[in-house]
Amino acid sequence: MLQCNLRNAGRNKHAYRYTLDDKSVFLGINKHGPCGYSSLPMIKPGRSTISRTLKKLRFCPGLNRILMEAMKRWIEALPEQDREVVVVFDEMALRVRFTYDATEDKIVGFVDFGNGVR
Repeated sequence: MLQCNLRNAGRNKHAYRYTLDDKSVFLGINKHGPCGYSSLPMIKPGRSTISRTLKKLRFCPGLNRILMEAMKRWIEALPEQDREVVVVFDEMALRVRFTYDATEDKIVGFVDFGNGVR
């Protein structure tokens, strides 16, 4: 955050530039509490900038292969007696509805896994 402020110091507020890492940090802070975010006394991206960044991220159902590969490598590096690992998933309730995603040009809703399971 300090580098972000040093980079943007002296610029017009409409000329501030943020890296993806900057936006990710500020997105996390904003998700913890918008009141805390607005009280930060520093140069930070506006809420609309953070919202646009969040809309560009793709979220798909299923397991993250990169995360699973990282876990596999981590477990393989453990001593033999510590290799029993439990992975627990929690569920969350979603409203049942369909929406049109104009950026992807597709209807978002149920996912068809191909074998009659949705």
